[in-house]
Formats: sequence, structure tokens, C-alpha cells
Amino acid sequence: MGQVSSFCLFRCEEEPLAVRVDDVAEVLEVDAFVRISLCPPLVVGLCPYHREVAPVVTLANNPDHSRREDGREGASSSPKTVLILQTSQGVWGIWVRGGVTVVSGPRPVGHEPLRRGGGAVIVGSLMAGGTSHSVIDPEATWRELRGSVEAWYGTILESGNTFRVAGSHQSAAAQRPTPAPLASGSR
Repeated sequence: MGQVSSFCLFRCEEEPLAVRVDDVAEVLEVDAFVRISLCPPLVVGLCPYHREVAPVVTLANNPDHSRREDGREGASSSPKTVLILQTSQGVWGIWVRGGVTVVSGPRPVGHEPLRRGGGAVIVGSLMAGGTSHSVIDPEATWRELRGSVEAWYGTILESGNTFRVAGSHQSAAAQRPTPAPLASGSR
């Protein structure tokens, strides 16, 4: 963290965040996010990225609040800004409030990774424009978010909650596919 580098500065809700420019694939504007049924609050939806589909998350401490304003539950139809990050697991996006600014030269102050509410893994802070921005580690943040999503779905499946699916009541457990039995003598 001690070397001079370029960073993208942005806000998720009101929290100022930063990520190294080297980790950014693109900044997109999308009209809306594609909904995902029964997804946890931190998952805003999906958006197209070239010939791929990227999951979009919010790193907000209160993701339920973000969901109400994301275009899925009666929010405005104004374009949404998505910061697309490239990690070893592939591309994923962060829903950004406002714009993205690129700064060069400031030296972030590094520290041990801190896991924070909303799924972000903070590895330092960066002063720019009189504001302290928390620097996120995209790889560690993706792993944390993925773990949170898997735990959320695990909790739903274990709870046996009943959801409204295609006009009928089915338990989450009933929606799981049942593996087909192997035919005798087949390999």
C-alpha cells in the first residue's frame, strides 16, 4: 500500500470508498438491474457486461434500504452507475451512488484487513479532497460477499420457509432438485 498508484473513488450509500484502478474493468450506466428471485438484500441484481452477465451488489451497511431505491421496488428510472471489478473469480459490480472519480498519487495508509458490515473487506484508507475513503480489497470482498450469499441461501433452505412460487405455496426445500437415481449396471 505504500507505493503511488491510481484509485477510483466512489460512494456506496453515503460511505466513501476507494479501489485500485488496476482492479476496475469498467464503469457502466444501466437503466435497471435484472432481478434475482429470493436473493439476499446485498444482491441488487444482474447487469450486462459485454458478453457476460455480472452480479451487482451494494456494500451498504443497510442493504434493505438500498433495495428500495434500486429500481426494483418503485424507485426512479434514472440510470444506475455500476463499478465493474475484475477478480480471479470473474467480473462483478458494485452499485455506486453518484459518480466515480479517479485520483493519482495519494498514498493510502494500509492496515490489517477489516471485515465490515455490507461485505466489504477494508485494507486501508485514502485521503482525497478532505475525505477519508476506505480502500477495499476486491478479491477478499468478493469471497466475503459470496460466503454471505451462500450462508443466506443455506439459512433459507434449512428454515423450511414457505415462499410464493409461480402461483402456489412451496417450501424452499421442495424447490431443490432431486438427483435422478442411477440406472442399475450403468457407469
